[in-house]
Amino acid sequence: MKIFKVLILILCCISGVHTQDSIVIANITAIPLHINKVYKNVDVEIIEGFVSRISDHKGFEEIPDTYLTIDGTGKFLIPSFGDAHGHLPDSNRLELYGLMQLAHGVTSVRSMRGKEWHIKHRNRYSPTPTYYLGSPPVSRRQSYSAEKIDSLGKIYGEAGFDFVKVLSVADSSTFYSWVKSCLDHNLFLAGHCPRNIGPFRAAETMMFASIEHLSGVLQVSSLDELYRVIEMTKDRSVFHCPTMDWYFTGQVIEDTLANKPGLQYIATEKLNTWEEKVDEYYKESTSESRETSRAKEKANFDVRLGYLKLIYENGGLTVVSPDASGIYGVPGFDYQRELQHFSTAGIPPRDILTAASLNYAKMTERKQFPSWGTIKVGSRANLLILTANPLENINAVDYIETIIISGEVLSRTSILEKMDRLNQSLKGG
Repeated sequence: MKIFKVLILILCCISGVHTQDSIVIANITAIPLHINKVYKNVDVEIIEGFVSRISDHKGFEEIPDTYLTIDGTGKFLIPSFGDAHGHLPDSNRLELYGLMQLAHGVTSVRSMRGKEWHIKHRNRYSPTPTYYLGSPPVSRRQSYSAEKIDSLGKIYGEAGFDFVKVLSVADSSTFYSWVKSCLDHNLFLAGHCPRNIGPFRAAETMMFASIEHLSGVLQVSSLDELYRVIEMTKDRSVFHCPTMDWYFTGQVIEDTLANKPGLQYIATEKLNTWEEKVDEYYKESTSESRETSRAKEKANFDVRLGYLKLIYENGGLTVVSPDASGIYGVPGFDYQRELQHFSTAGIPPRDILTAASLNYAKMTERKQFPSWGTIKVGSRANLLILTANPLENINAVDYIETIIISGEVLSRTSILEKMDRLNQSLKGG
């Protein structure tokens, strides 16, 4: 019987992917996020994609041979991550995009600029993250009647979009028409905090799921207002998605950006465009002006770090995304650096993990007790096995060994290998 169990483990390692109704992750340290505890040397049992039992490890010989057994000795189990501000690529690169996210522990992505084909392709590939899809964005350039906005809300809801993305709005009447439309058609709002609405009115609607890029707190004019915004957004379950890494890029020397990990998976056309922009920038600037610009960007970034710290210290709700849509942005690969920015802001590792997992699940499901984002009996088994302790150093998330999505077990090595094959195919290799 023990030989049979070993054969199962060997086959799982060879294929890199294994789906079985009954799984035990044995003798592992589990880190739940809904409570401030660590479960040491436990067996986590997964039945049909959900955690069914967490118990003290009593030996591998006690585990039924019908279970897929994963040896977690010396390893750490955490919930997987959600990327709260993704931008999907062209349809022919969506599978690779999903694998890049999975390889870095991201099993769910919230897409912030919707297109019709996103609906048709959201479940096309396997394995792939779960996608929460935003509608085509609302902007102040649109001059729509209340009837038109209601019609659009109905269309978006019936099509399968999950929320309406806001860039800006023409006026308050337009904003409240969108609030009503979302309420009527089972949608919610998320995106930039419109300056002609402000964070207080946005939050009080109870329909704004998240405010992106710190655009809410950056609009206030006093510390007292800042504290009140944080309190109101917390009370109304409005999450702040700071997208720190997008703003970090401006202080990095261009040659360093051009050598970031993961750029080999970016479309050649996009890489060429970025290189052309950098070349043009160098032609129009001097070394001194570039250094001045980087110093200014660093100062602005440090201000944003201060706002993020204040949101955290005052109990505000945060979620995580690098917003890898800017120049030299690499989906998946940039996620760990975003977590490091949270650490730089003074946020402890457990609370960073909570923002990346449990808070994301609460935000997308609009529930205080979502179906995943922690480790407890009844939660969906979206999990990561690490070979280092993330509570000691958030950089431990770089050491992902296994990704589990609703009971599907994926080795990180197998995902990286599939990424390389797919990338070679896309580039005509």
